[in-house]
Parts: sequence; structure tokens; C-alpha cells
Amino acid sequence: MPTSLDRVQVLLQPDVYADVMTLAKHNRRSASAMCAELVEAALKRDKYQDQLDDAQIKVPAQPDPRHAIRQTQLRSYVEVTDGPPTKWWQVQKVGA
Repeated sequence: MPTSLDRVQVLLQPDVYADVMTLAKHNRRSASAMCAELVEAALKRDKYQDQLDDAQIKVPAQPDPRHAIRQTQLRSYVEVTDGPPTKWWQVQKVGA
């Protein structure tokens, strides 16, 4: 399923991969969703919070694209007027 979220590719040892897949199946989640949850949980630990606080270079978070307001796409059409009245399927696109 396509998404606008940023991606990270991870290579896991076989035993770690088996544990992640076991958790994913147990929680009825995809492997990707399970990994995301595990990373979020790890980042909340004191060890990583201290490192984030001490980091000299901080990467700013981008706004979540899933919450963006979608803009409607307007298309302009004009009816053909050089003949009998047209049906909706005989309408020509502007600039065509």
C-alpha cells in the first residue's frame, strides 16, 4: 500500500527477524507497523532520550503528510456548440 511516510530499510539477524514476525502475527499487524511501534518504544527509553537531548545536530521532523488537507482537482470542460445539443459524453476537454 503506497504511503507518504518516510521509509527506513532494516537488515535483521534471523533470530531478531523471527521475534519481530512473531510479535507482528500475535498483534495482527504488518511487519512494517510492528517495527515502527518497536522503534517508537525504543526512542522513548532514557538511553536514547539522553542521546537525543545531547545531540549537536538535530534533524527537524516533517509534518505528517497523512493529515494534509487534500485539494480538489478542478477540470474545465466546454460543450461543443457547432451542432445539435450534445450529450454529457460528447463534451470536449478545454485545450484538447
